[in-house]
Amino acid sequence: PELAALIERALLRGGYEVVTALSGAAALDQIARHSDFDILCTDGIVGVTPVSEVIRAFEERCPRGLVLIC
Repeated sequence: PELAALIERALLRGGYEVVTALSGAAALDQIARHSDFDILCTDGIVGVTPVSEVIRAFEERCPRGLVLIC
């Protein structure tokens, strides 16, 4: 949560709209509800859901989006 908060603050300061998910399941839920994300930023550890599953869902739903693994 601390890393998520740090990244969220930095992106908000940069003028980005941010949706934060603190688990893989929450990320998959957000991805399923939105198709206009520009970037997925993850620390590579999203709980019990494999990060590869989150990335795959993001790439399918937002094919022009970028993935940043911190």
